[in-house]
Amino acid sequence: MPGPSGLLAHLGAGDRLRPEELIEDGRWTLAGRSLEVVAPAQEEEPAAPPTEHRIAPAPHLLPRKLSFTQVSSLLACPHHWALEYALDVRPADVAVLPTGARMIGTLVHAVVETLVEKRYDPGLGGTPLDAPSAEEIGEVLDRLVPQLASELDLPGRAAAREDVRDRAVRSVGALFSGAAEAGLRITGTETRFELPLTLMLAGGERTVPFVGSRDVDAIAADGRRTVLDLKWSRSRSRYGDLFDTSEAIQLASYAWALAQEHPGEQPADVGYFLLRSGEFVSADPALDPHERAPMDTGEAWRRMLAAVTARLDEVAAGRIRCGCRELQERTGLDASASWSARSRAVTKARAAEREAGGLLVEEHCGTSEHAQLCGTTGAIR
Repeated sequence: MPGPSGLLAHLGAGDRLRPEELIEDGRWTLAGRSLEVVAPAQEEEPAAPPTEHRIAPAPHLLPRKLSFTQVSSLLACPHHWALEYALDVRPADVAVLPTGARMIGTLVHAVVETLVEKRYDPGLGGTPLDAPSAEEIGEVLDRLVPQLASELDLPGRAAAREDVRDRAVRSVGALFSGAAEAGLRITGTETRFELPLTLMLAGGERTVPFVGSRDVDAIAADGRRTVLDLKWSRSRSRYGDLFDTSEAIQLASYAWALAQEHPGEQPADVGYFLLRSGEFVSADPALDPHERAPMDTGEAWRRMLAAVTARLDEVAAGRIRCGCRELQERTGLDASASWSARSRAVTKARAAEREAGGLLVEEHCGTSEHAQLCGTTGAIR
C-alpha cells in the first residue's frame, strides 16, 4: 500500500492546532504547504434605497391618458408608475408572457366572453336567463387552452389542467346561473370605454381620456344596470374587504363610466365574481348571501381622484415618491416578510389611511419587473 500523504501523516501525529496558530508572518502553513493570507476589505452595509427622488419640476411627465391600471400603479408607487408609464421603461414582451394565475385568469375571462357572444340574443337585449351546460363550457375551454394557456398541455401538467378545467366549468356555470337567478341578463363582456376626465391640478385643469374595459355588464328587467369584475384569486376575503370598505376603486371607475354613458339613470350596482371559487361579492342578496351594505362608489371615486390629483401635483413639482419603500418603513417590514405578516401590516396601514380620509393602494414592486429599480431587491428585499 502507498504511504500516507504528508498531510495525513501530519494529522496522524496527534498535533492539535488552532487555526490562528497556522498563520505566521502573514502566511498560512500546514504540512509543508504555504499560502499568503489576505484579509478581504471590509464592506460597508449598503445604504437603504431612498423613499423618494427629487428632480427638476417635471410637468412633462404628467399622463396623456389614464386607466384603472395606471391609477392603481400611481397611487401604490409613483416611482414605479413614472418608470413604466411616464418614461416607458418596460421589460420586453417575451419576458412578461402570462403564466400561473394571470394566465388562467385570462383563459377563464376568454371562456366567459366567448359564451356571452355565442348566447347573446338581440331580441332579449342580452343572454337568456339560464346557464350553459357543463359540456358547453368545457368544450369552449378546451378549444382556448392551446391559444391562451398552452403550458397546461405540457407533459406532467395533466393534473393541473384537470383542476383548472374542473374549477372553471363549475365557476363559469355559477356565474351564468347566479346572474340568471338574480334576473340579470348579461349584455356585454370586455366592454371598452374612453371618456374625458378633468383633473383639477395645481398647474391648472387637465383633461385626459380615461380608458378601460368592463368585464361583465348586465341589466335587470327594471332597467337597473350591474357591472361585475372577474377575478381569479386564491384569496376569498381580499375583494370582499375592498368592497366592504368602499376601497374597490376599480369598481368605482366602472360605475363612473356607466354613469357617464347613461346620464340620469340610477347608479349601477357593482360587484366581483371570484372565478376560482365561484362566488359573488355584491350587495345584491340574490347574488351574495352575506348581507353586505352597498358600496359607496361615488365616495370611492372622489377619494381616488383626490389621491390621483395629489400624486400628480407632486410629480409635476419634481417629487417622485417610492411607495414600496414608504410602505416598508411605515410597517417595519421588508419584501422578505411572510405573506401573513405583510397582509396584517397592510390591513392596519389601510385602516389608518382610511381614518385620515385618504386611500392606500397596496404596491407589488417587490414581485414586479421593476423591483431592482425600486430598491426592493438584494439585502433590502
